[in-house]
Amino acid sequence: MVAATSPVTNILFSVVFFLLSLILLINLGYLIGGLSGRSLSLKTKRRIKIVAAFIVITAMFQSSQSLNWISALTLLILAAGFLFYSDRRGAG
Repeated sequence: MVAATSPVTNILFSVVFFLLSLILLINLGYLIGGLSGRSLSLKTKRRIKIVAAFIVITAMFQSSQSLNWISALTLLILAAGFLFYSDRRGAG
């Protein structure tokens, strides 16, 4: 859907598409994590949300043709930082 429309000219389709993509990725992460039979910890849920958000952000950059190697490296460093921070953050 986004490949057929330009994100600049028709922003509503892009917003809906990326929001649905984020919801799908979060639910897919919960499904894959829940297949083990245990309940997911708060840390695992937080990591799933961070990874899903950065996948969607990368797809947004890619669809607007503004993802170069510097942007990708910056996103990778930010994702690693957020994952590290979520690991160190307290449960409360």
